[in-house]
Amino acid sequence: MQDNNIKFIKAIFFPFLILSLILLIYFYIQYQNQEKELAIKKYFDFNSELLLNTIEEERLNVLTVSLILSSNKDIKKCILEKEDNQCSTTLNNYVETLKNIPLYSNILIHVHSKDFKSIARSWNSKLHGDDLSTFRYTLLNTKLNMKPLAGIEVGRCGVFSRGISPVLDKKEFIGSIEVMLDFSHLYKLAKSQGYNLFMIIDKRYSTDCFYSKHNILKNHILLNPEYANLNIAPMLNEINLNDKNLQKIGKNYLYSKPFKDVNNNLIGHIVMHINEDDKERSFSTLHSIFK
Repeated sequence: MQDNNIKFIKAIFFPFLILSLILLIYFYIQYQNQEKELAIKKYFDFNSELLLNTIEEERLNVLTVSLILSSNKDIKKCILEKEDNQCSTTLNNYVETLKNIPLYSNILIHVHSKDFKSIARSWNSKLHGDDLSTFRYTLLNTKLNMKPLAGIEVGRCGVFSRGISPVLDKKEFIGSIEVMLDFSHLYKLAKSQGYNLFMIIDKRYSTDCFYSKHNILKNHILLNPEYANLNIAPMLNEINLNDKNLQKIGKNYLYSKPFKDVNNNLIGHIVMHINEDDKERSFSTLHSIFK
């Protein structure tokens, strides 16, 4: 009878023990996965705040430079006389000086007349005289309020942090000066932190300036094809940008953050990516750097 009891206990105990071990291993793995995802989300939260703070610093920098240049006598002369060669020389001189500072290595300067015509662009001496009034609301705002303005704005040929200041002559508004920076330093920051960065805007902003290399996504324009890992880019078509900001595809984690223009309108998203496999992540980063 005692042997039968022992056999009965073993018949119940061992399956129960095995089941308990399986459940313990399962819950441990689940716990580990949750801890890993929490760590990854904290990593993305920290780096996204770092990016947004950098964008804000850039906004303040372009605002400061535009405000300083708005009182410059050469800039005022350029606007009043509208002499093409003189204006181009003036802008190029200031660009070359500012380029010695790493933050301003890609700086652009644009001068406009009081009726929103382009007087001179530092990056294209031949392109001037075009009417900007129909799509550059920051210029209208600057003239209307007679105050400097800075923030992100989509132009016909790109998205920039723009600082715009009114230019006055004897207290009269004669035009405005615009200082622009792209986001190339953000890509360098992402590279140093070990993740891939994509900046995308809605396709409604598409113009002839955005070439095929920008149009590799279904519903968005990729602003940084030169810096992005294009092997990963197709995943951006699979994530829901309007849903939670952290999503997983296979071993890939993608974290999205909306970014807005100077009028607080949603224009696109910043998407950050890492692969949970360290070896794959290292390969992905190196491919982005050396391709």
